[in-house]
Amino acid sequence: MEPRLLRIPGVAQVKIVGGRQPEYHVVVDTAKLEARHLSLQEVVDALEKTNQLLPTGMHEENRQLYLAVLDNRVRRPEELENVVLAWTEHGPVYLREVAEIKPGEAPQFNVVTADGRPAVLMNIYSQPNNASTTRIADALHEELNRIRRDYPSDLHLPSSTINRCLLRKGSGACGRQLLLDWLSRWLFFSCSCAIYGRQLWQWQSFRQRF
Repeated sequence: MEPRLLRIPGVAQVKIVGGRQPEYHVVVDTAKLEARHLSLQEVVDALEKTNQLLPTGMHEENRQLYLAVLDNRVRRPEELENVVLAWTEHGPVYLREVAEIKPGEAPQFNVVTADGRPAVLMNIYSQPNNASTTRIADALHEELNRIRRDYPSDLHLPSSTINRCLLRKGSGACGRQLLLDWLSRWLFFSCSCAIYGRQLWQWQSFRQRF
């Protein structure tokens, strides 16, 4: 869903808060590891060298600059099992020989709920080039409607109609709100001054009597 929202003109970044990210857990059998004269650090080093995303260079063509990357990330448990930890006189030592690969979830530090149910919050940032917020909101509304048709029916996406109305009327509403705030502060200050002045007058009258 994030790549589809990033393609909206004027959108600079999409940050996702909440949700559970899947990951693989490598449970090492230390007895098997010691039997092959290997250490946990060698397992960590082998996984880091195998699971990488590295930039390899740039290519410029037709006034366009392309960044080339080498994607060697692991996406399936079978690929993790076939990671070579070391080479011996008998051949390679694979990760599956000393560890078990289990599907799991990454640690979750931010929890988001909506209507008492687990949810995911997407923060969408516009580009700093005077991008029209109302146009982004309209395009976002259309893209969300397409996403509703493509994704499972149990996926609930709140409508942005109210936010779009607020954006369109934002300038006038903000002006009226600022005026109301200023009037309320002025009335509060005037009433405070009147009350304080009356109390001061009563206190001075009390002093003159005594």
